[in-house]
Amino acid sequence: IWKTHWTPVKVANLLCRYWVIVVVPYLLWPSARTTPLVDLTALEHSTRTDQTPVALATRNQATSEANLVIRTYAFFNRSNYILTIPVVALAGVVAYQLYVDTSEMLLLPFLQETGPCLPMSKPHLAHLLG
Repeated sequence: IWKTHWTPVKVANLLCRYWVIVVVPYLLWPSARTTPLVDLTALEHSTRTDQTPVALATRNQATSEANLVIRTYAFFNRSNYILTIPVVALAGVVAYQLYVDTSEMLLLPFLQETGPCLPMSKPHLAHLLG
């Protein structure tokens, strides 16, 4: 695989398969660590890092969807007309996910004095995180 020339299909497949392995340790870090509620600098850091897992999950999903777009394009005999439909749909999904990640999420409230840095939906917007 490494000796052949690099194509978008090859890059999309590698990102789809191996990006998850790279980011899982970082995704587990906010869940495993505890942040004291009284430490304001740690709480401010948590409010910045609570959105990161969702952004990384967006990239995981986008690479697998890009694989599907490439395969659809090849299946329909490389028709540019057919290519525009899934590309526009993929761009819309990624744009919505980034909007949710940047403006529609809050830090999960702590149950005790300490807790993990995890995201949650704003009240009455439960559809955003499932």
